[in-house]
Amino acid sequence: MSDKPPARFDTFRRRAQGLLGSPGRLRALLTQGVDKLAGSGSSQFGELRQQLSLAIALVRAWLDGDYREVSEKTLIVLVAALLYFVVPIDVIPDFLLGWGYLDDIAVVGYVFNQVAEEIAAFEQWRKAREVDVNKAAERPPDSPEDQV
Repeated sequence: MSDKPPARFDTFRRRAQGLLGSPGRLRALLTQGVDKLAGSGSSQFGELRQQLSLAIALVRAWLDGDYREVSEKTLIVLVAALLYFVVPIDVIPDFLLGWGYLDDIAVVGYVFNQVAEEIAAFEQWRKAREVDVNKAAERPPDSPEDQV
């Protein structure tokens, strides 16, 4: 995978940087991303869907204050990738069925290659959190841990 950003990616990166300071607009972008992912039902885009879902989860966890172990650089490029995915007119317009997502796949692949370590750390955090939630759900309500 190239270290060179895809065409026009710097434009999306600048827009993403501005969104980090606007929680309402950032939440709207996350909603748009979820909606577009739900509408792109083709299984041929499985990895794209998985990576974008992970990006949305990370940005949402950061926005909610649940996860702060992420750099601003990573947030910016993840938000830029989401913007690129949501905007229908990019290098290859999304309405060109099948072809329209090729540039989105390239952008998301580029971004995930750039921030692989922080993505892996977030995935570990999520798995650990799921284990904690499951343990709490399995514990009987009158267990000694619940008494103060």
